[in-house]
Amino acid sequence: MLQTTPESVLAEVTKATQPQFKFVALALDHIAPVGAGVTELADAVVADRLALSKTHLMSAERLLRLRPPEVRGATSRAYYSLYHAARACIFHFRRGDFDQHADVVSKLPDDLPQVDTWRNRIKDAREQRNECDYSPYPKQGCTKAEASKVVQTAREFIDGVEAYLVARGWTAP
Repeated sequence: MLQTTPESVLAEVTKATQPQFKFVALALDHIAPVGAGVTELADAVVADRLALSKTHLMSAERLLRLRPPEVRGATSRAYYSLYHAARACIFHFRRGDFDQHADVVSKLPDDLPQVDTWRNRIKDAREQRNECDYSPYPKQGCTKAEASKVVQTAREFIDGVEAYLVARGWTAP
C-alpha cells in the first residue's frame, strides 16, 4: 500500500499530531473490516443524528398531547430536536462535530437555505428551553402555544435539513 500512496498524502500524514494520527488509525481499523468508506460512515453518523432528532420531536409531540400538556418537557425535547438536526447538518457539511450549543448555531453552513432565520430560531428555542428547564418562575416560553411553536419549528427544520442534505448528495444508509 505504501508504494502506491502519493507523496503528497504521506507529507500530510507527517503533519498529524499524535491524537490525530491515533484517530485516523482507529477509524481505518474499523473501516476495513466492515468494507465501508469514510463517506458511508459519515452518512451513517448523519442518519443516526437525524434519527435522534426525530425521536426528540416525537417525545415533544407526545408531551404536548398530555392532559394537562407538559410544556416544559415539550419545549426541551423540541429544542433538542433542533439541536441534533443542526449537528447532523454540520457533520455532513464540515465532517466534524460541534456539540457546544453556541457553536451549533454559528457553524450551520452558510448555504443552508434561510440560514440566518434558522440560526435565530434555534437561538430563540434554546433561550426558551433554558427558561423552561431552569426557572421555577419562567417569564416567557412555558405556555402550550409557545411550546407548540418550537415543535413546529423543529418539524420544519428537520424537513429543511433533510432536503439540504439530499441536495448536497447525502443518502441515508
